[in-house]
Amino acid sequence: KENPLIAPSTVTITNCPTSTIDISDTVDLGVVILPLSAQQTGTWSSSAPLIATVNSSTGLVTGVDVGAAVITFTTTNGEKTATCTINVV
Repeated sequence: KENPLIAPSTVTITNCPTSTIDISDTVDLGVVILPLSAQQTGTWSSSAPLIATVNSSTGLVTGVDVGAAVITFTTTNGEKTATCTINVV
């Protein structure tokens, strides 16, 4: 059971593409927060929304223009983050 008082120890983004995505393509990023008993929520953000946007609650990334954007997941308590670089071609 989730407990908001238990701080996450690690955060890892899953489904981070190892190559590139095309303009208008999407990739659905996921996140693993450990321990599993910690609060399993957070917010997604993009360093360059003109290159790649991300839905702040679902992690769905959409390629917008050519370039690179760093997608970041931040836990609700703000203590842990994980990043994934998205290259759009």
